[in-house]
Amino acid sequence: MKFATFVLAVALASAGCVYKGAKVTEGTDLAVGLTVPGSEGALTLDALNYLTGFRLGIAENAGLEVKYTCAETNSYFGCITTRIYKSIDAKVEPCEVTPVKDEK
Repeated sequence: MKFATFVLAVALASAGCVYKGAKVTEGTDLAVGLTVPGSEGALTLDALNYLTGFRLGIAENAGLEVKYTCAETNSYFGCITTRIYKSIDAKVEPCEVTPVKDEK
C-alpha cells in the first residue's frame, strides 16, 4: 500500500511536465516505468519498454524532416507468409538559440 501511494504521489507531482520537442512513433510503443523530475535532470526507471516500430524524438529547438515508407505483403492460404519492408529517412537540424553578443 505504501508503494502504491508513493507511485501515485510521484505521478501527480510530475503531471505538469510536458515534452516540448517533436516525437514521431510508428508501431506499438508501450512504456511502463517511473520518471521523477529534479534540478539536475530527470531520474527515469523503465520497468518495461515494448516497441514494434520506431520512435524518434528531438529537442524543442530543432527542425525535423521524416520520410517513412512501408510496404506489407501477406499470404494466408497454404503457408502463412508475411513480408514487411520499412524505410526511414530522418533529417534533424538544430536551430540556433544562443544569443549573439555584440563585441565592441
